[in-house]
Amino acid sequence: MFSMIFKHRLGAHTFSSPFFTNSSMASSFFGQELHRALREQGPAIHGFKVISAGPLQAVARIKTLEGHTLEVLLTQQGYKVDCKPNEGNTQTFETLEDLLHSISPLYAQRRSEALFDALKRLS
Repeated sequence: MFSMIFKHRLGAHTFSSPFFTNSSMASSFFGQELHRALREQGPAIHGFKVISAGPLQAVARIKTLEGHTLEVLLTQQGYKVDCKPNEGNTQTFETLEDLLHSISPLYAQRRSEALFDALKRLS
């Protein structure tokens, strides 16, 4: 499988993301949407990889800034952390940003810093 390295402007973090090599993944709305949403997170996560995508859902493995690895599931209902059946249901979020804010304090801090820096550049 091919992978592409994306670097954000500051170069502090690098994350990789796979190209869709399987035609079912390439045509999957959920796979493309999950990939796009994760790519937009740039320096606010360490990395990600879309591990499965189909007509009804997609799953990606994400490494948070705290170093935790988790799987995120995207379905018609939204984004949620993919859990084992005996772990019970988890909350579903409308956006990936909301999910990441809820599980990663460093994500929230990094996004706030980026917003503040963008506002400073405007003034």
